[in-house]
Amino acid sequence: MRLPFSPVILPWHEDLVDEPELISEFIIRSMHENRNPILPMMEDKFASREYVLSKSACKVTELFHWSGKTPIRLPWDELPSRCVIKTNHWSGDGIFIIDDGEEAIGGVQKDMAITEIYRVVRANRDQDGNRWSKRKIERKLTRLVRRRYPFLYEWAVRAIDPRGVLVEELLLNKEGCTPDDIKVHCFFGKAGFIQYEVGKFTSVKQNLHHPLSGDFIEQTQNRKWPPITEIPNLKDFLGDEMFGRIVATAEKLSVDVPYVRVDLFMVDTEIYFGEFTLYPRSGEKQSKEWEELGGELWQEGLDRS
Repeated sequence: MRLPFSPVILPWHEDLVDEPELISEFIIRSMHENRNPILPMMEDKFASREYVLSKSACKVTELFHWSGKTPIRLPWDELPSRCVIKTNHWSGDGIFIIDDGEEAIGGVQKDMAITEIYRVVRANRDQDGNRWSKRKIERKLTRLVRRRYPFLYEWAVRAIDPRGVLVEELLLNKEGCTPDDIKVHCFFGKAGFIQYEVGKFTSVKQNLHHPLSGDFIEQTQNRKWPPITEIPNLKDFLGDEMFGRIVATAEKLSVDVPYVRVDLFMVDTEIYFGEFTLYPRSGEKQSKEWEELGGELWQEGLDRS
């Protein structure tokens, strides 16, 4: 049974601009007009795995379980003590990180900045002390799978079919912490800027960096997270070789679409695929520099094509 769901239209979703100049304006137009069948597959957290493997660009996490049947029943006795459980279509809710290893993963804080997305569950309780039994987790996932993604104009996400739940490997670095987020914004197969984020389970900080020089790109107005002052140059921080591999990986994965944010993880010396994001923040305007730079890069890509 699929549950009814009233579609959500955010205030800026219908602000169509005839001649877009900012990245958010291009994203909104893409929401309304781009119906390329590859887009739902890229947004699908399960189907995108095969797409990434076909590109031979980087590693994907080990998959322990997949099911599109409801009610959701997970093979708990067969799962490792640490894993990630999530639906394939719902980015902003229902991501459970099971952390029942001998030592708790590092860097998890009560009242984390993005509690609405992640629940780190250890001994059946999340980071805020809320109880999550196995059946409660399954009921939550069942409700999400039965409901279509709500945002009306995020076509590629709403078109994902079938909807289901996957259980995959939890990536940890040698310090026992989850890796930082590396999000490469690509335009017509070329890296435009790199969004580097730390503190996923504490207090998120975020930088933008140039994909060639690694230089920090300052953001002034309307930025969501404070900057990472300790990383003035991402190329210096990661090293030339790793920085170049990350850019090359993202470009290889982005060649089939005008724009996509390629989310990657660096675990020691390996690069892993995270997910594709076609509509960051559902097209909401971001910082002045983000908007103008992204708009210029999108237009340059159109001119090249």
